Amino acid sequence: MRNIIISALLATALIAVDYSNMSIQELKNHRGGVAPEDKSAFKAAMKAKMQALSPEERKIEKEEMHAFKASILSTTPEKIAEFEAKMKSLTPERKNALKTKMSSLSMEEKFAFKTKMISMTSQELVQRADELIKEKQVQIK
Repeated sequence: MRNIIISALLATALIAVDYSNMSIQELKNHRGGVAPEDKSAFKAAMKAKMQALSPEERKIEKEEMHAFKASILSTTPEKIAEFEAKMKSLTPERKNALKTKMSSLSMEEKFAFKTKMISMTSQELVQRADELIKEKQVQIK
């Protein structure tokens, strides 16, 4: 019995989802359900599909993605776009600190943390990221 379970787990681990062959709609249907180890492949496939679109189609898809995120976080697409712009303006170290914090949280905690971050100003995001960086440095010492 133990061997069967181990074999099943190994087989599941070996079967990776091939996001590169999916359509944009199929990729969008997988949002929120991507395994952590598949996130980079998912993002790469989505980025490739988006880059293959015309500027008009890309704009429509981005608006749909912002609307989707907004509906999940009970905010507006404009707020999501504004938040994403703030995140892009952060240094890689600060951005990484916020993303690392997010990855360590449960689903409910992630939702609350991201909702709070969306309402922050750029300066508040920088301050929060710096706090997380300092916390990590203290933990290392």
